[in-house]
Amino acid sequence: MTLVEVLIAGIILFIAISAISMVARTKILNEQRLARAVEHAYLTEFSHGRIKYYLTHTDIREGNIRIANTQYQWRALAKNASPPMIGLDNGEGMAGASLHLLTLYNVIVSHVGTNKKVYGYTELVWTMP
Repeated sequence: MTLVEVLIAGIILFIAISAISMVARTKILNEQRLARAVEHAYLTEFSHGRIKYYLTHTDIREGNIRIANTQYQWRALAKNASPPMIGLDNGEGMAGASLHLLTLYNVIVSHVGTNKKVYGYTELVWTMP
């Protein structure tokens, strides 16, 4: 083999190695991103029903959730509360008064200790004061 052939073979080898390392790095980053997305999806699915139960049936507006040795904190802040319209007022006072409230909460789920927000959503809850 001549020196030119060795140089060309070395260049091709380095190109192949760098391409393989880029593919491996991209694969690892995508796997990490997928693992975080699955963890957040599981957290969302697991916590939503529990948080809605607390908002609907108790006076608890914040708490902790533990999933896979990771501690999360949720907090619900009342954004707006008003009685539902159960009838139209025709000017003669015929609209019915409601004892219920429709409350709109902003729910924020974050990591305990760092207070780094994981996700947030708005929840509408029908409650009795």
